[in-house]
Amino acid sequence: MMNNNTLTYSTDALNILNQFEEVAFIVYVEGEDDILFWEARFSEHTAERTTFEIIPTGGKDEIYKKVEQVVQNNVRIIIALDRDYSDFESLKLSHARVIRTYGYSIENTMYCPRVLNNIIRKRLRKQQLNKIDAINAWYNDFVSDIEDLLIYDIVMQTKDLSIEVCGDNSARFLKNHGKSPRIDKNKISKKIIEDCCTFSREHIVSTKLSLSKFEKPYRFLVRGHFLTSAVRNIMSEMIGSLGNTSFSNENIYENTVDSCLKKCRCEDYKYLKNSITTAVKSLNLAEKKI
Repeated sequence: MMNNNTLTYSTDALNILNQFEEVAFIVYVEGEDDILFWEARFSEHTAERTTFEIIPTGGKDEIYKKVEQVVQNNVRIIIALDRDYSDFESLKLSHARVIRTYGYSIENTMYCPRVLNNIIRKRLRKQQLNKIDAINAWYNDFVSDIEDLLIYDIVMQTKDLSIEVCGDNSARFLKNHGKSPRIDKNKISKKIIEDCCTFSREHIVSTKLSLSKFEKPYRFLVRGHFLTSAVRNIMSEMIGSLGNTSFSNENIYENTVDSCLKKCRCEDYKYLKNSITTAVKSLNLAEKKI
């Protein structure tokens, strides 16, 4: 169930909002584009016929206000938001009913290699086609080529610096005027030399150390929107090389937003299943204490 309601509610009002909406519970997300992703996952990982309302807050600042209400006042709502670079922050608000994406954002889960492979198979009507190894190899090359840029981007966000590093579009760093799925390392070097020379060496070294301890594949650290252009290009390349047409951003969203579900057993699938189950259980326990 979906709602565009972004009204501000008091703690008491939030505690009974689900009763007003006549649903089992309320889930707050960041924006409109997040609704379908979280709706698909809550539908799969909650009991059959469980009703819920998903409400977009309108942005990161607004969603964090809701996070604070849950953490500080134990408000009986669920928050689902992007992880961003919170793994590298010393202070992170956490609660059983605050669910963060497995990777930087929803796109990191949406662009699962198995999901992308299934899209290619369906698009080409070749069910035996298997491009998973090729997709993983491309991912490995991509994140390896942007690793230095990624470090500066993490420093920028965690230290609240007002310098854009990665941004939300990787096209400017890609070969062939942004049409290739591969990174132009010269463009990366140029960006770092021109815009990141004032970054603290201490911050860079400490971030590199933290990154070396990061246990997930680095593709889960890349900004989702930054990743989209490159994913679109690799999909277009793989589909086009086999005689089909190119792929658009709209095609990617439509085909991936509710994927990585029943037939996928990736670590992020397991993580989200456990997180949603825990959040709903916590909600039920909180209600019993009233």
